[in-house]
Formats: sequence, structure tokens, C-alpha cells
Amino acid sequence: MSYLRRGVLTIMLPLIVLSALLSSSLFADTGSEKIIRILDKENITDADISTVKRLIEEGAQINAKDADGYTPLIAAAAGGHKDIVGMLLKKGANLESEVNGFTPLIFACRNGHEDVALELIKRGANVKAKNKYGRNALLYATKMSLDKVAQKMIAMGADIHVKDKNGNSALIYAIKRAMLGTSEALIKQGADVNAKDKQGITPLVYATKNGFDNIALLLIHKGADITVKDTNGDTPLLYATYNALNDVSKLLIKKGANVNALDKDGNTPLLFAALLGLPEATKMLVASGAKINKSDKYGKTPLLRAIQYTNESTAKVLIDSGANINKRDKDKETALLLATKKGLPKTALLLIKKGADVNVKDKYNTTPLMYAAEKGLLDVVKALVKQGADLNVKDRDNYSALRYAIEKKQKNVIAYLKSQGAG
Repeated sequence: MSYLRRGVLTIMLPLIVLSALLSSSLFADTGSEKIIRILDKENITDADISTVKRLIEEGAQINAKDADGYTPLIAAAAGGHKDIVGMLLKKGANLESEVNGFTPLIFACRNGHEDVALELIKRGANVKAKNKYGRNALLYATKMSLDKVAQKMIAMGADIHVKDKNGNSALIYAIKRAMLGTSEALIKQGADVNAKDKQGITPLVYATKNGFDNIALLLIHKGADITVKDTNGDTPLLYATYNALNDVSKLLIKKGANVNALDKDGNTPLLFAALLGLPEATKMLVASGAKINKSDKYGKTPLLRAIQYTNESTAKVLIDSGANINKRDKDKETALLLATKKGLPKTALLLIKKGADVNVKDKYNTTPLMYAAEKGLLDVVKALVKQGADLNVKDRDNYSALRYAIEKKQKNVIAYLKSQGAG
């Protein structure tokens, strides 16, 4: 089967036989059949195009159909041959010729030929026509990212509610393909903002997931369901937070979105804001009732995630907002252990000031003082010692804080620890 027809027609055996017979020497080949056969080739040359033009000028029967029901115009539109389409229309080709409901316009959109589709619309093609599957040119145009074509058809009254077998509507395709103008036009025209595909995903989930803030805002204002989740359990607020869509997050929260909704891994919007380093989103979520000490499946709180990913500004927001600074994760890490291990002096000093346990040990029996000494964080070392950190405690390898400093040649720290009596 040729590349133009692949995936469109289910040819039954009798029809295959008939097609073969028509192509044989038993039947005379008309000009239209020659045109269709040439345009049906996968690799068309300039010479082929010249032959087609000559056949048209010589009076080929331009509305005659081949054994499969194709006309020259259908073949030209399906193949994206704008010049041939123009010639055929000038000679009176039928704009609404069809094969199983596939018109030239539907074929052009289905195969992604924007210039041909625009020409057909300009010449009066019916934008409301549907094929035998109930799908129209608009659905194919959005699927193939034909923004100009889609917007023209919307303005001309094409059915905006059509779906494909997977439940994708024109709006869902437009959002998936980042067709912002088309998405806006569909929403304003009354497209169902809560229509789900077969995965149960709505336009708002796709818009927030893809980071399209203007479309998301418009969907919310038009009544989109803000509580819906995708197959991973992610809500629009989770995606809006993840993509730093602060205006969208604000509106979602204002509309009553659950700030503590969990995805399948136990992540909340606040956890995402923390690990991504989004201080403004963090403030907003905490102020809106987000559980500041809610742990993920690894036992990490938003504060631990912020420090793990070296997001000091976000960590400060969480600390100042009352996060539990001594809570451990499943690896027995605390905020101070992580801050010293990651070499974050500002965060470590703030935690010490707020009363973090300075003698806490991780699963290796390593203390904050050992990590600070290793990193050469002299101010942190001094603050830890001042708050009572044990100078001579040893880890599981029998290393002390002084040994850590010596191993990394942290001269200032070595001198200070010795001055404080470290052995």
C-alpha cells in the first residue's frame, strides 16, 4: 500500500484484486489514473510533477476515481503538492471528493500539509466534514500542530468537541503541541475544559504539566476541575509548583486546591518547591496551610530536600517558618548534618542559632563538626564548638574532627581545633 494511503484505508482482498486488475494491461489507463499513480509515489521528482501538470493541461478527467476511490485532488492534497492542488481546483476539481469520508482537506491536515490546507480552506473546503471515524480536519490539524489552519477552522465553525480513539480532543492536542493561540481560541469558543482523554487526564493537567501559565489561568477561569489527578497522582497544583507557575499556583490555592495533595511517591507541592529552590512558592504554600514537616517516602522533609539540593534561600524560609530542624530522614540525616556535609555555611549557622542538635550523628557516626572541619567552614566550626560540640568524638572509622581537617589540609580549622584542646 502506498505511503499516502497507509493507515487510512482497510483494503479488503476483493478490492486489492480489483486494483491490481485496473493497473494491468487489461485496462486502458486514463490521465487521472496516471496522475494519481504518480502522486502516490513516495519519492516524487520534478519530472513527475511536470508530467502531472502536462496531463492536467491535456484534459485528464480530474474528478475520476481510481479503484480505491481516490481522485487526483485527494492524491495531491494528501501528498502536499500545493501547485497541483491549485491547478486541479482551477480546472474544476471537486473540493468535497472523499474516500471513507476523508476529504482533500482532512487528508492535508492529517498529513501535516499546512499550506495545502490553507489553500483548500481559501477555496471553500467544508471545514465541518467528518470521516467515517467521526473525526474532522480540526482534530488532525491540532494533532499535527497546524496552528494557522486550526484557528481558521475554529473561526469558521468546525466542531470543537470531536475526539479520537484515545479520547484526545482538539483542545488536548493543542495544549500537548504548545499551540497556545489555538488553545485560547478553543477555550473561548466553548471547548469542554474538563474533557478527559482515556488516561483520565484533562486540559488543565496538560497545561500545568507543560508549563503554559496563560492557558492554565484561562482554563481555571473557565471552570476547569482543579482537583483532578493524572496517572501519577499529580495535581495541577503539583505541576504548577514544579514549573514555577506562581500566578497559576496562587489562583489554584485561591480556588481551594489541596496544598497537601500527594503524588504516588508521597511528594507534596511544598516538597517540590523546596527541592527546586522556589522561595516565593514555598512562602505561599506555607502561608496557605501546607504541612511544613511532611516527609516523602525517604523520610525527607521539605527542609531536608531544600538543603540536599543546596537551596539556601528556600531553606531559610522553611527554618524561619518553624520547620522541625532536628527531624531525621531514613538515613538518619538531620538538617545540620546535611548543611555541613553540603558545605552550606549560611544554613548551618542559622540552624545552630535556632538550636539544632550539634552532637547529632549520622549512620556513619559522623557529626556536623567533622563535616564542617572537612569542608573548611571555620565560622561554622567555631559556632559548633561554642554550642558544645564534642571535639574528640570519633566516627566509625575512628576519625575525629581534627583528623578530618588534617586529611583535607584545612590549616585554619586545624589551628583552631588544636587551640580548643582537640587531640
